Amino acid sequence: MVDLEDLDVGQLRHPPGPAVQAVSGRSTVGSRLIVNYQSPALAAVFGRLAARAMTAIARQRSPWADEPRRSSWTPAAMADLLTGYGFRINRDDDLMSLAQELSVRVRQRRSLRTGRVAIADR
Repeated sequence: MVDLEDLDVGQLRHPPGPAVQAVSGRSTVGSRLIVNYQSPALAAVFGRLAARAMTAIARQRSPWADEPRRSSWTPAAMADLLTGYGFRINRDDDLMSLAQELSVRVRQRRSLRTGRVAIADR
């Protein structure tokens, strides 16, 4: 098991390679890595552009300035990243599919379609 307190916070920022490398280096055979990530979404791109335009017009600082969206991944790109560091992908599901599988009632469906969870083993 990885002690996250041992990881340098700077490793957890974009690009993810150093973070995955750090986790990989501390993961023995039989370890499981669970990654929650965002997949690309056209609506999110347009939303961020609209928000940027509105804050520029209003001459206000963006409310998201301190929380930049650093990345989004296709399932294939996430699989490539994790397998490149010695993990084997067991599952990669969007959150909507998982909610349906678990019979969870969902009201806000859009974000659940772009949010994903990958489960990878060593």
